[in-house]
This record gives sequence, structure tokens and C-alpha cells, in this order.
Amino acid sequence: MEVINLNALRKINKIIEKDNLSSSYKLALLKAVIFTVNKYDHLVEIENNKVKIPFYFLIEQWFFDYLPFLINKIKQQTNKTASQILNKKIENLYYELFDSFKIENLEWKEIYSLIYYNYNNYKLNDNQQEILLKLFREIRNTIKNNPMKYIGDDYYSIFFDINTPKVNSLDYTKFGYFCIDKEIYQVFRYLGYNLLGLNTILKRWRDFTLSLNPNLQVDDILQFITFDLNSVLRDTNIIRNLFKDNKYVRCVWSGRKIEDYDIDHILPFSIYFNNDIWNLMPSDKKINNKKRDKIPHPKLVEKRKNIIIDYWNLYKYKFDYFDIQREKSLGIFSKEEDYINSLIVKCEFLIDKVGFDYFEL
Repeated sequence: MEVINLNALRKINKIIEKDNLSSSYKLALLKAVIFTVNKYDHLVEIENNKVKIPFYFLIEQWFFDYLPFLINKIKQQTNKTASQILNKKIENLYYELFDSFKIENLEWKEIYSLIYYNYNNYKLNDNQQEILLKLFREIRNTIKNNPMKYIGDDYYSIFFDINTPKVNSLDYTKFGYFCIDKEIYQVFRYLGYNLLGLNTILKRWRDFTLSLNPNLQVDDILQFITFDLNSVLRDTNIIRNLFKDNKYVRCVWSGRKIEDYDIDHILPFSIYFNNDIWNLMPSDKKINNKKRDKIPHPKLVEKRKNIIIDYWNLYKYKFDYFDIQREKSLGIFSKEEDYINSLIVKCEFLIDKVGFDYFEL
């Protein structure tokens, strides 16, 4: 049985409540770590009291967290000019990336959606990939040399053994890793989403941004900070369009042929924040209304594994980026049943360890 170390919890709470803020970097780092260790737990390595975590996903989360601030030119540091948001190298690469898209006359949410869609569906052209690679390198250096160093009571007191090799592609396996103590990891893993609540990380980030940008409304700031959790990421039309010429589809949970259906997130988006193709399945509307934000019971996933695999095989045929999306989210396996087992492990954790309600027919 896993036990939360109270000293580790106090240490994290102290950082959230008391650490000095000259920028929002520390808060962005904590938020990104929470998302990384919960969404990519299968890529985390634990040995004794040391936890090794891939750096790429932290960078990816950081990149999207700051997109709204760069698009809207909202200051995120003290003692900087009014026009400076992050640092100039990073800002210039963001703006170079923006220029590579046709964003004239687009609202900021549309710009965010355009970049996210092309990134997540592997539709960036060679120039955009090169810009993003440079940007990810700079973000990694900034995270390592700033918030990772200064968060906590002493230099690198929370994050250590930081490995940042040279990287020449946007391959998530090549960006190195960082380490944290197991007790700290368990706080992020089991209580992380609670720490994101409005009385903690997000509230501090909101209040800090408001102090630098008093002309903004509180609700606007919170929208920028949490935008990556909103509807732009949960568009399911890509799967709905796949079946638009089919009169009937099979419900993933009942197996019945249905004409009126929803596209369900196997792992609910509101909990797991994943809109990848592997996680999207046709479901009977009535069943989907009952499931809503519940986690499918592991026995239900096991029972319905054949139909899930059938849909996955179809998606693999239709979308050339299906494999890499699924591998990043579930792991790299040679057999389809191993991907199902990885999915079951995630369901078990969310139900048994975190305490989310489960769904079964």
C-alpha cells in the first residue's frame, strides 16, 4: 500500500504557498510535472527512492501552457519591460512559429487550436518542426536553469540528476530526463490534481499575473491559465467524420449496432486530458450519458477488448500517426493485448488509488 509522506507534502505545499515569485515559471513547472507524472506514468522509471521522468512531456506542457500568454502578450515576469513576457529567445521562436501559420485576423483561441491540431496530428511542415525543435531546446534550458534550480529551499533541492543531451529531432525519447525523490513523486502522482485547485497553484498563478497586468479581468486570466483543459482539445469530429458514411456503428461498451451515437473518451477527458485517436470510441448515447466522467471498470475494458482492438486496427489503417500517439500514451508493445493491459492499469490506478468513480454496464 502506497503511503503519502507528510514531510514531502509539506515541502510541496511550502513551495506553492511561500516560494518567492519573480515569474510564473515555478508554478508552470509544478503544473507541468503533475500532468507529466499522471499522463505518462508508464514512461516513469522508479528505482529505490529515485524517480526518473522524461523531460519531453514537461517541455510540451510548458509550451502549450504559455501559448495564450504569448498570443495575448500578457506579462509573466517582474522587472522586465512591458513588452517582455518570457525571455527573448523563447519569445522570438514562439513568434516565428506563429508567423509560419496563417493567423491574420484569427482570435487567440483559433490560433491556439490551429497550432495544437497541427502539432497533435503530426501535420507540422519541415520549417515548423525546425522552429519547434529550437523552441523546445530553449524551453528545456530555461526550465533547467531557472525554476528547477531555484524551486525549494536550496539549489536543485527538488529536481536533480537532470540530463539534457543534444537533440536533433522532436523525438520524445531523445530529450533526456530529470529526477525527483519518490516521496515527492507520490505527492504529485496521488494528490497532484488536488494541488492544481483554485486555492493553490492556479490561484497563485492567477494572482501573480493579475499583479503584473492589473488591466486584465480575473476570469480572463484564469481562462488563459486553464485553456488547454477546454473544448479545443476535446474535438471528436475526426472520428465522427470517419464513420459519416456508415449507417450503423458498434457501441464500444455494449457491442450493439447503433445509428445514433456519441464519440466517447475511454479515459474521460475531464480527468485524463487526452484527445488522442486511440482514446476515442463510438458509444451508444444513452450509455455514454451514464458513463460521463467515470472510469471504465477494468473488467469492462477486458470484456470489450476485442472491439477496442478492432477500432484501433481501423484507426491505424486510416491515420498514419496513430501508433506514435498510442505509444506515447500507453507504452511500446508488440501485441495489441499489451496495450489493453496498459489501459487497464491506468483505469485501476484512477479508480483504486485516486478514487474516481467507475463505470460498468
